[in-house]
Amino acid sequence: MKNGQEIGQDYVEGLRAFFKAGGPVPLSSDGVLNLAELSRLTRIPKCSFYQNSRLKECLDEHLRSNGISRRGTTEKKQAQEASSFEPSTGSAEPSTSALERRIQQLQQRNAILVAEVGELRAQISQLRLRLGREDMMLESGRRIAIPGARA
Repeated sequence: MKNGQEIGQDYVEGLRAFFKAGGPVPLSSDGVLNLAELSRLTRIPKCSFYQNSRLKECLDEHLRSNGISRRGTTEKKQAQEASSFEPSTGSAEPSTSALERRIQQLQQRNAILVAEVGELRAQISQLRLRLGREDMMLESGRRIAIPGARA
């Protein structure tokens, strides 16, 4: 039986073989590395890409050699954007309004996520109550009525 280091080394070798065979780096629609898809294609657990430093280095090395940033945009595009940026002597209105729009989008997203978390917490508490009732039924051998439910 293999130990963790041997398994990790197998993952590194498998990733190198995948790239050597010409396997494409899966990117999402916005150009970000799709780690879940890469994990599926290589059959390497996604958590290994975070925990195995040699695997991370292998992936980063391949991305750099192909001019892809881990964040998704290519380094060439980043260089073009940086070179095309010229500070304007005019007002800072466009950049300020863009930042304000971005802040508003993030606030809306945050509000949606907060509502979703609240809903999920309520579902968890209901499931815990149901589990407690089922445990009580198993222990006592009696049926325990669910409050508010009709028989």
